[in-house]
Amino acid sequence: MKIVDDLLEQHAGLRRGLAGLESLLGPKSDAGWDDCSNCDMAQFQASLRDFLGKLKTHETYEDRVLADAVKSLPDGQEEFRRGMEKSHETLDNLMKLLNAASVIDHGRHVYSVRHIAGRVHDELEAHLAYEEKTLFPLLGGKSRAACE
Repeated sequence: MKIVDDLLEQHAGLRRGLAGLESLLGPKSDAGWDDCSNCDMAQFQASLRDFLGKLKTHETYEDRVLADAVKSLPDGQEEFRRGMEKSHETLDNLMKLLNAASVIDHGRHVYSVRHIAGRVHDELEAHLAYEEKTLFPLLGGKSRAACE
């Protein structure tokens, strides 16, 4: 199914983008609040803004194509819409975390940035996994021909 395959490819790109972003923080150098990093926080912030832009672009595209595809479902439209609402809730949490990370602009103590990055990783994975394991099968199982 072309729509789902395209979205899965984009999800893989988002996962790679987040892994690259996390790698910019470098290895831990101490414990707790004393965890300092020699990373270039300006580069991290620029990459974070880039990732946030890619995520927003993906979600806008995904909402549009899924809204179009769900119209062709012979049944299960309401179930799919409820699933989309749940997906948006997890996305809202993810966006709040990304926005919180985007306002930290120093590199002396990166404990909070690492903590937020870990939470972003978990929230993104939960969001993408929910779509891949719950929403996409609903769409694919009910309207495979309509989405190709």
